[in-house]
Amino acid sequence: MYYEIDLTKAKTRADLYDLLEEALPLPDYFGRNLDALYDVLSEIPEAMWIRFRDLECREYDLERYLRRLKRMSGGLMEENPNIRIAFDSDDDEEGQ
Repeated sequence: MYYEIDLTKAKTRADLYDLLEEALPLPDYFGRNLDALYDVLSEIPEAMWIRFRDLECREYDLERYLRRLKRMSGGLMEENPNIRIAFDSDDDEEGQ
């Protein structure tokens, strides 16, 4: 499955998690934090490709949080080879 998440409207962490919950098949009990996202996605058995677009965040807090999301994504892809995550600012198609 391929999921593209446009972050244009994300101004806060709550906005980011609203977009993630709209786009991805996350369970109802999803905890809306990076640890919960890691846990859910690390268990995905089928191939999943996630692409984040429009990362130009004007809010410092969200910009820092997206850097943490990128780092988390790198570890997640190492743990679960079925997951590919990329950010529109990446130089390659393999993600961070």
